[in-house]
Amino acid sequence: MIKIMPLLIVTLLASGDGSKFTRFNNAIMEHRFDEAEKIIKNWGKNKTADPQFHICLFNLHMNKARSSGISVNSQGVNPSVTYDKKEAHRGIAILKKAIKKFPRHFEMRYGLIWAYFELKEFNNALSEVKSSFKYLSKHKNETIYWNNNEVLKSPESFIFPIAQGYFRTLVQEKRFLLHSNMPIKFADIMIKYFPKNKIGYTNKGSVLLIRNKTKRALKYLKMAHNLDKDDLIIIMNLGMVYKDLNNKAMAKKYFTKIVNSGEKSQIVEAAKRELGKL
Repeated sequence: MIKIMPLLIVTLLASGDGSKFTRFNNAIMEHRFDEAEKIIKNWGKNKTADPQFHICLFNLHMNKARSSGISVNSQGVNPSVTYDKKEAHRGIAILKKAIKKFPRHFEMRYGLIWAYFELKEFNNALSEVKSSFKYLSKHKNETIYWNNNEVLKSPESFIFPIAQGYFRTLVQEKRFLLHSNMPIKFADIMIKYFPKNKIGYTNKGSVLLIRNKTKRALKYLKMAHNLDKDDLIIIMNLGMVYKDLNNKAMAKKYFTKIVNSGEKSQIVEAAKRELGKL
């Protein structure tokens, strides 16, 4: 098995001694893990006060834990990634402890979520999503940091697309999209802590629509639409809900609104097709 570097190494950067991070990064990229460990060991007396130290140590464990190979199944030969979970959880434990010390460093929080997704520990990932949203909602006046000690001017608008990326990763798997309660729980977390953001309502309504829970889907899609009257995805889903409810007049209303938006996109073409079916 060949050790490879996860994308996290270029994502999780914090404030601190840039030269140490550069040397550490180079060692990891070239799979010189012994050298990376020496850099960590000789970080300095104030290493525990440096967020970058904890992040690099986490990265070291995750890189050491990760191996690449191939898997063979009915669909052919595919690249695969496996983890030594014991080693990975050493890194996770380090990052969890660091988050308690640096709770406003959200690159750490979402690095932890990334790690749980990599390990397919989705319940743990969801718990961390909840923790991050809860903190963000209760500390709206605090400064929130990202890479290189960057201050997030609008933390909610920055964090939501990242969280949404994880939601999409989750629902790409049929077992989650169609059967698991996890996507609903994910959406409920968004709604609970940020009730004025449309994304949670949109996610929940969309999943319910796919699962043929049409009347429940309508409730949440209406709530999303009330927060953003011009979102074409929400409007399209409303049209599909009313189509499923055999309310052709309302379906036509929403599909027509999309066609008249003036945009040139796949969703407009889809709305045209739906209008032709009514």
